[in-house]
Amino acid sequence: MYTTLKDVLDIAKKQLSVSHIENASYDVSILASAVFRLSSVQLITKENELLETLAITEREIQKFFHYIALRSQHYSVSEILKKKNFYGLDFIVTNDVLTPRPETEILVERSFEYIKQHTVINTILDIGTGSGCIAITLAVLCKKENIHMKIIASDISLDALRIAEKNAKKHGVFDMIEFQHSDLLENINKTHLKNSCIVTNLPYIPNNDRKIMSKE
Repeated sequence: MYTTLKDVLDIAKKQLSVSHIENASYDVSILASAVFRLSSVQLITKENELLETLAITEREIQKFFHYIALRSQHYSVSEILKKKNFYGLDFIVTNDVLTPRPETEILVERSFEYIKQHTVINTILDIGTGSGCIAITLAVLCKKENIHMKIIASDISLDALRIAEKNAKKHGVFDMIEFQHSDLLENINKTHLKNSCIVTNLPYIPNNDRKIMSKE
């Protein structure tokens, strides 16, 4: 029987460790913050008084250990919570799209700087948009700085495009982006290629790298 939140978290960490999950403590904190009434920062910094005294319900505990069971099976945290923070924005993530990577934030940042420096650019093309994180984040940045830009987000997957559209609506930039079903540039109007900035982070993985990648 669990008596405190600390007991619950300690058991969860052991379960993830047994399942060879790297950064078990961090993952437990993120999953717990989604269920209990504490921020991930509070959990990560181990505010012991709160962990000992916070009232938790049986329903919350069951939900939390359901998440832990999924993580033990190597479902990623973003797959479990169906969301991922990218560039300070929360994106809906499902099995139809890949999880946005932190490294892609660098791509967005440098692309936006390039766009601002080259005023001749009038179109942004995000090829293989997936969750839409690149196109949507660039749209949000353009909106903040009052930069008028045509933005096209394409993907070969209709399911991925539906997720990207949901994310665009969530962040208030749906009207700024044209979503296009296309295999790479196949269905992109060639007139859009002139004075455009093509930004893409396609999910191609060398076979040798697959051998050393985590299951997630």
